[in-house]
Amino acid sequence: MHIDRQLLRLPILLALSLAALPSCGGTDDGATDTAVVDTADTADDAATDIVAEVTVPTQLKWTAAPGIGQAARSGLNAVTPIPGSKGQYLVVGDSAQFLRYDGTALVDEPPPPGIAATDLTAVWVAPEGDVFLAGKGSALWMRNADGWTLVGEIPPSPVVDFTAISGTSRSTPWAVGERAQAWEFDGEYWEPRAVTPTDATQQLTDDAAFTCVHVRGKGDVWIGAGPTTTGGGLVLHGGGSDGKWQAWATDATPRGLWVSEPVAKLGGKPKVFVAAGSLTAYLAVMEDQTKGFVKQNALWSLGFSGVAGVGADQVWAIALKGQLRRWGAVTCPTGQTPPCLSWSTESIKSPVGTKESEAIETPTADFVSLAIHDAEERVLLTASRLYRWGHQPK
Repeated sequence: MHIDRQLLRLPILLALSLAALPSCGGTDDGATDTAVVDTADTADDAATDIVAEVTVPTQLKWTAAPGIGQAARSGLNAVTPIPGSKGQYLVVGDSAQFLRYDGTALVDEPPPPGIAATDLTAVWVAPEGDVFLAGKGSALWMRNADGWTLVGEIPPSPVVDFTAISGTSRSTPWAVGERAQAWEFDGEYWEPRAVTPTDATQQLTDDAAFTCVHVRGKGDVWIGAGPTTTGGGLVLHGGGSDGKWQAWATDATPRGLWVSEPVAKLGGKPKVFVAAGSLTAYLAVMEDQTKGFVKQNALWSLGFSGVAGVGADQVWAIALKGQLRRWGAVTCPTGQTPPCLSWSTESIKSPVGTKESEAIETPTADFVSLAIHDAEERVLLTASRLYRWGHQPK
C-alpha cells in the first residue's frame, strides 16, 4: 500500500511572548508554513496568536459511503467528478435523487424544482461549474450561477430516455439515449443531431440505442451504440460540420466508452476503450483505426459496465459483482522489453490493520458508474454505495 503524508491545517492558538517566537522548520516531506494572525496588544500583554501547521499522516485507501451501520441508498445510476474540487463528486439516481459526495459522505442536494420523481440517469459538470442532468422522459436540466433551468422536455415526440451526457465546456455537451437520439447543446439551446454511419455496411436496428458518449472537443464526439443488424455494437466518431460518422464494429453493444488524448506513437490518434457485456464479458481496445477493436483478456466471465482513465496507459474498467480491472504497466515476461501493458485485477478492501468499525465491506453488487479525478483519486458506484480510492487520514 502506498503511504503518503498530506497537510491538514488545524488552527492552534498559542499565546507566546514576542521575544520567544520560534522559527518553523519542515518535515521530511518539505517545509510547512506558519501564518501569524495580528491581535490587539495591551500594555501588559504583548501576546500574539499563531495558526500553526500540523502534519497528519494519510494513506491511499478505499472508503465507502454510506459506511457500515449506515442506511444504504438505492437506485443510484451515475457519478461525475466536480472539476477543481478533488475528492468531491455529484451522484444521480432514480426518483430525482441528486447527491454530492463531499469526501466522506453522500449529502442530499436540492434537485431542480418541479422535477417530481423523474429517474435521473446521467450527470456531468462543466469546467465552468455548470451542472447538467439528464434522465428519463426527455428532461434535461442545467444549473448555473442563476439556479436551475429546464433546458429539455425535448423532443416532445418521441419521448427520449437519456442514457449518458458528456462535454468539454458548457457549450459542447452531448446527450444521447434510446431510439438512437443524440442532442447537442450550444450554450443556449439543445438541438437534435443526425448520427448515421457513413459506411452502409455498418447499420443499427430500428430500435437501437445510443448507450454512452465521450466528447473530446467540438466536432470530436464518440458514441457507443447497438444493437446492429448483425447483432453486435458500434462505436461512432464524428460531430463535425460535414455530418460524417465513421463506425467501428464491436462484439457487443458498448456500455462504457473512453477515449484517450492523441498518442504520438499511434500517429496522433487516440486509444479507444470499450466495456460491454452482461452474461459475457467484453473489453476491447482500438489502437489502429484501420484494424478496429481488439478483444482483451478481461480476467472475468461476466459483463463490464463502464470504463475511464487518466491516460492511454492508465485505465480502469468496472464490471458486475463488484469487479474492477486496471489497464497499465505490469512486470514484463522474460524476453520482453518494457513497458509491458496488460489488464490486472484490483481488490477493493480496507488496508490490513483497519479497525472493524472503520472497515468497508468488499463490494459484491454490480458497479454502474465510475468517475476519475486523477490516478490517486477515483470513485466507483453501485446502486446503493459509493466507493472512493483517495488520500484519507490513517
